[in-house]
Order: sequence, then C-alpha cells, then structure tokens
Amino acid sequence: MVAALEMNPASAGLKPASWPPATSDKRGVMVTRTDSFETLCAREKIPFGAFVMFNFGIDIADPALRNRWPKVLNYYLRTLLKCTSLTPGGNYRFSGGETLYVPVAAAPPIVSRPREKKYDKQGLIEWFNTEMIPRRTEPAGTNIDRFRYFGEQSNPNGLCGAAANFVFDESPAMLDGVQVGFVLWQQGPLFTHIANIIVPTGFRVRRFERNSSNGVDDVTPDRYRTGSNDWPTVSQFTVLDLYFKKVQSLDAWWRSVAYLGSGTLTIDSTGQFMNDVD
Repeated sequence: MVAALEMNPASAGLKPASWPPATSDKRGVMVTRTDSFETLCAREKIPFGAFVMFNFGIDIADPALRNRWPKVLNYYLRTLLKCTSLTPGGNYRFSGGETLYVPVAAAPPIVSRPREKKYDKQGLIEWFNTEMIPRRTEPAGTNIDRFRYFGEQSNPNGLCGAAANFVFDESPAMLDGVQVGFVLWQQGPLFTHIANIIVPTGFRVRRFERNSSNGVDDVTPDRYRTGSNDWPTVSQFTVLDLYFKKVQSLDAWWRSVAYLGSGTLTIDSTGQFMNDVD
C-alpha cells in the first residue's frame, strides 16, 4: 500500500493556511477528475508558484522549504480538499469536484530571491562536513543512549535511518550533475546500516554482493537496471555517513561496515525501492 508523503505545516515552520483564502478578490475554480495542477494553471493562466501561494500560503521558492513544500501541499490536499486518491509516488491527486481559487486581479507577487548556489560532488562533500556533521551532537556510531531515538523518522542524532533521512531532507535543491541518495548494507535479516551517497543525476537503483572469490557481482533486478554503472565505477561513489560522521568511497565504506560479513549493498537514489528490490 502506498503511503502519502505528508508534513504538517507547523513542522515546516508555516502557519496554517486560511481556507478558503481570506481575500474577497478571488474566484472559485471547479476541479475535474482529469485535472492536475499543470492543467489548472494552464487553463487559468497562472504560474504554479503563485497558484500554490494564493491557495495555501506556500512559497515554493523559499530555500528553507526545499524538499518540504510538496509534503505540506499533500497535507492540505487531504485535509482541506478531502482528496483520497494517491499516485504511485505517494502524492494526492484530484478526484473531481474540489474547488480551488484564483485571484480576480493580478496574481500575488513572488519575492525574487538570490539565485541558489549549485552544488557539484565536491560542493556536497563540503556542505556535509560543514552543515550536517555539526548537527549531530551525539557521539559517532553506537552509544548506550542511541535507542532513546528509536522510531524517529528524521533526526540528525537518531539511529542510522533517521540520520540518513535527515541528510536527504536537508540536501540542497540546486545540484549540478549529482544527487543525494541512500546506500543500505545488509547482512541477513537483522544486521543493517544505512547512509547517504552521492550519485550521478539519473542514477536509480543498484544492488551488489561479494562472491566467493572476494569479487563483486551486480545482482540488480532487470526491472531496475539503467545505464552502465559497473562496480569499478560505482565503488568510487562518495558515501556521506552522518551516523558515523565520516565521508568515504563506497568500497571503503562497505569494508568498514561489513563487520559481520560482506553482506549486500543496495544503492537507491530515492529510498522508495529499498524494500522492493529482491
């Protein structure tokens, strides 16, 4: 079952939206079952950012919202518009009959912001070292108090999964030829460790395991195999491990975490396929 990607506006530092929009200078727009935000904005001749700002008070250009604004938008689609149908990616879609609003005068202005810096691989490493590692005030790696964070989804001081989700959520929006994904080491059903990894733009999923000759086999299911990234190339991808507060090549990271055996590695650019790759 697909889970909705939602965030309460308060968790994103936003005030609750006034619904319907408080201004009297508005006109209601009836949504059809086949509509999307793209078709509505095209039909009403209003930019998507202005449309979302007018209806829900979300400034999608705000760098502070980065990866959060789509989750807040999903929250409002469910709570205000009563949408119930989900896309495979976990976003709400219209059922038909909902009402949204457009301004009858000019669209509210969007404040122009300085152009964000684009981050390449080296820029992401510097960002991780200067902005992420200081956010983890707990000691690196295993410590006696770590289970007080059990169950948290995104926390720089949490267990490895929560720390990796925090890095992914905070990662810069403007990237240059790279993206931040996840890498999962597994040894049997109980022993796992997850961190983040810098992968090329367009990279999707790869799974590797060591063979009896200490070589590495690509065991990615065909349905996920894209591109020609083989192990010699992938082994030099950079791992950002907030839990252990370190930056390593993937090959070095695999050897350092495989204290119970080589296990398998799954590299995933979104984190959505970890449980589906088998």
